[in-house]
Amino acid sequence: MANVIPVKATFTSSTVTGLAEFQSGDTIDISTYLSASSITFAGDSGSDSASLGETLTVAGGTSISTAVTSNTVTINLGTIDASSTTISNIPNSSLSNSSITFSGDSGSDSASLGETLTIAGTLNEIETIGTSNTITIGLPNNVTIGNNLTVSNDLTVTGNLTINGTTTTVATTNTTISDNLLELNSGVTSNANDTGILIERGSTGDNAIIAWDESADKFTLGTTTATASDTGNLTITTGTLVADLEGDVTGNLTGNVTGNADTATALATARNIAGQSFDGTANISIASTDLSDTASIALLTATQTLTNKTIDASNNTLSNIGNASLSNSSITVSDGSNTSPVSLGGTLTFTGSANEVEITESAGTVTIGLPSNVTISNNLTVSGATNVSASGVTFSDGSTQTSAGASAAFAIAQAVALG
Repeated sequence: MANVIPVKATFTSSTVTGLAEFQSGDTIDISTYLSASSITFAGDSGSDSASLGETLTVAGGTSISTAVTSNTVTINLGTIDASSTTISNIPNSSLSNSSITFSGDSGSDSASLGETLTIAGTLNEIETIGTSNTITIGLPNNVTIGNNLTVSNDLTVTGNLTINGTTTTVATTNTTISDNLLELNSGVTSNANDTGILIERGSTGDNAIIAWDESADKFTLGTTTATASDTGNLTITTGTLVADLEGDVTGNLTGNVTGNADTATALATARNIAGQSFDGTANISIASTDLSDTASIALLTATQTLTNKTIDASNNTLSNIGNASLSNSSITVSDGSNTSPVSLGGTLTFTGSANEVEITESAGTVTIGLPSNVTISNNLTVSGATNVSASGVTFSDGSTQTSAGASAAFAIAQAVALG
């Protein structure tokens, strides 16, 4: 028998176990002797089975490929198209990047996927609002800036601008102000400071100033060494004002004066001087014969004695008159027994005895009176009735008169007698 293959088979039927020989091409159907002759397999959806002898094909779906080699099936995961494939429950550890790193002007931190990244603003400086997957970062209605603020472009303030501090520096090329009035020294209830506009001149010279001089109660302009930080009564050197003036002028005036005074060549009305008419157009000559009383004329260039002349003090000022030039240059003070002169310009002093007489002076008035407690060192004589307002009188011998009906005169007399 050609191609004989011995086979040892054990059957579960009543057939006796033994050896059998088969030739090539012979078949034995043993499916009836198997308890299971197929494999059932199931996927995420659906199931099927493959009988013995059939081929079980493991096919890859979207983004999955398979390969079979050496009795091994390898399933490979390729590129997943997220537009058509949903991937869930992937932990952060399976991701190459699972956090977001963020940094500020100073400091940095990170937030992992699943954590909350909070964007917070500084109180009264920045506010943040998160809604509808949008974070809005802006300024609050009232902004407080704790440090310096630098604005590189234009700044427009539609409301009032209040600046609290010691110095406000404006470093612009030109400053324009639409207000009709500028109020300096605002808010003071009383003022002791000079107030005005100070112009810095650097090394050119002292600063220029146009100011109200509070101590003089006048306007002034000139130069000063004062700066904007100075207060009080400033030292101002009077400067020169070049301008057209109207009104009264006090002080020296240098330059041309316009108006009638600048063009006038004669007095509007001529005046007679010692009988000669003078209108200002030419000099006049006055002869001694033009003067009616040459002997009574005192010349400014000579020393003369005025005799029998009356000087009206209301229209003339006399000064530097010494006591020696006065017929009476002192006041005589007398107590009835002794006299003493007090020269003009000297001091007349009134002095009272202690506990007996007190003297006060106020605004040129001398008041002489008794002190609150009077001490009489010698006798006291009372010619009339004497009333004593006291609950009792104590005498030097230690006795006390307290009777309300006692004679006040008697009490005084007894006090004097015991004293």
